[in-house]
Amino acid sequence: MSGMKKFIWCLFWAVATLGNVAVAATQPYASIVIYNENIGNGKSSGTPNISPLGTLDIINMTPWNISIGKGPVDTPMLPGMGASKLFSFWLQGINTSYVTNTNNSYVNPNFAFHTLQIPLADLNGVWPLDTNLWQGSGDNDAGPFQGTTNLSTIPIVFNSNNFTQSGNTVALNFSVLSTAGFTRTSSGQTPYYYPATAISFGDGTNNYGWRSNDTLVADKATGNFKTNTTQFLTIQALQGGNNWKPITKNLVGSTSNKGVDGSAPGTPVQCPEYLTASGLVYPNFSALSGVTAVAGQSYDLVVILQAGGYVDNALIFLAVPSANNALLSGMKQ
Repeated sequence: MSGMKKFIWCLFWAVATLGNVAVAATQPYASIVIYNENIGNGKSSGTPNISPLGTLDIINMTPWNISIGKGPVDTPMLPGMGASKLFSFWLQGINTSYVTNTNNSYVNPNFAFHTLQIPLADLNGVWPLDTNLWQGSGDNDAGPFQGTTNLSTIPIVFNSNNFTQSGNTVALNFSVLSTAGFTRTSSGQTPYYYPATAISFGDGTNNYGWRSNDTLVADKATGNFKTNTTQFLTIQALQGGNNWKPITKNLVGSTSNKGVDGSAPGTPVQCPEYLTASGLVYPNFSALSGVTAVAGQSYDLVVILQAGGYVDNALIFLAVPSANNALLSGMKQ
């Protein structure tokens, strides 16, 4: 099993385990890099190439109540990610007035009625999340990760304020991955660079990822050995299956890279320069949920992950009129 495949398998095994459901790696998913401590290629400047503000905004701009985390309300979640403890909560839909229903100190009605702002822990340190995927040995040939790599996963249930899935809900797993950096190994005589965007996005049949050494730990042989802490966020279908559609390529500018491995190695694949915006959409969720933003109109549920240069990270929930399916243009239906 190649290093890239091994890494993806480990991630999705952990997602399935922590989500308490049997989630196959074929479920649609989307990921972003929210922070990268150092530029790769053995450089020693330590300048981040992805450098957002240390806050995660969770924003509900839909008519649906949204439960985030494991029930009941105020169950601890995502340990080590926030600057202080974070608990499960739910956000009301925009058609209803906001009511505080959580002990989270991050709720600030003066900022936005349907938004949670989470100050993040030190971005340069590996977050002590629920599950350790890799202790790390400091040996570049030992495995996919140079150092400690941790993961947490929680469910997000749409059209629910009680953390329960039902016939009129859909759900995602939300995962946080924090690593001290990818290693560099060898395949024969060719250096193998582990990918900055190995967990990029997939539609349930095709996975789109590519190699980059932007999150590589500098080689000991160069004298520039250092950690390279990188944080990832991922959303993956938990309920709703392949009805979820990835919209990553329609959210960001893309470039063409030659694919590696797979059925057609060397074939050009369109992909973002840096995966700092990604997302999934569930078409016509208003019909399934029985709740709509405007009477008589159908709406898609859109979920976007976003990071960038000196702005907040964001997990955004949108209701988009189904008649405006530009986000789905070119996607497999």
